[in-house]
Amino acid sequence: MKILPASPREWWQLGGSVVRFYTSPRVPRPLKAGVLLLSALYFVLPLDVLFDFIPLVGRLDDLSVVALVHLGAVLWARQRYALDGPTTSPGPISQGVSRDPDVKTVDVPAQSS
Repeated sequence: MKILPASPREWWQLGGSVVRFYTSPRVPRPLKAGVLLLSALYFVLPLDVLFDFIPLVGRLDDLSVVALVHLGAVLWARQRYALDGPTTSPGPISQGVSRDPDVKTVDVPAQSS
């Protein structure tokens, strides 16, 4: 199973998925807040995989864990909340098409004067 993108196009699509994750009304707000809180806590707390006293490597470790948390959340939300699916609403009423079986459409003849 391929997780990380291989081409620049796939990286761009992953970035779009992260944006859709945070802007989609399908994803619950507590999930969005939880991902941000978990990322912020790992970035701020002194407990790390690689310690922060190593100047560059310590921060790269923090950034990589934050990126992996976001990657995991976005990949899970893609499947759970269909982030890549259509987000359009049904057609306009003027088309006379309704997706609700209880709604009946009536043709009204045009009035001429």
